[in-house]
Amino acid sequence: MDNISGVGVLDKAVSVLAAVESGPATLAQLVAATGLARPTTHRIAVALEHHRLLARDVQGRFILGPRVAELVSWVTIPEPGPGQDRASVKEEYLRGLRNAPRDAILVKLADRASNAQTLQNLPLPRQRAYYAQTVEHIVPLAAGEPWFAGWYASWAAAFAPLAEPGPGGPAARLSREIPSQVSKPSG
Repeated sequence: MDNISGVGVLDKAVSVLAAVESGPATLAQLVAATGLARPTTHRIAVALEHHRLLARDVQGRFILGPRVAELVSWVTIPEPGPGQDRASVKEEYLRGLRNAPRDAILVKLADRASNAQTLQNLPLPRQRAYYAQTVEHIVPLAAGEPWFAGWYASWAAAFAPLAEPGPGGPAARLSREIPSQVSKPSG
């Protein structure tokens, strides 16, 4: 395992998941890919199957499970259908995130935080639009997660000049949505 967190069982489970990222794998292939003992690999794979993170194909090989697909669908903006424009589809998607399960929201918050760190690389009109979308749709999702609430508050403050002027602009909404007493994340 290349990436060790220090939580052994979690590291082992992640190594099993990583082994099926590229395609179906038999138990023997999982053992070879992870370097774990066969009984350990089997227990972890069956537990991941129980939690729907792994499944089996018709040949009995392990594959990524339906829960992975559900999380991906929540954090992926759909392609516009016939007669739909990309901006409307994205806006509808962002509004729909309010209904996402907590684990999908956490993945989306982490994904957007990663992308938001390179906001300054976009042309100014796209920076303004991205800032406004983040403040309107993503920041409210962060309010229930203290670390993310603090991170997004710091980020929004750093990019506040991108906000539309006026009492109803994104900066005004942000000040109502994130409590000021949230501490900044460390690191």
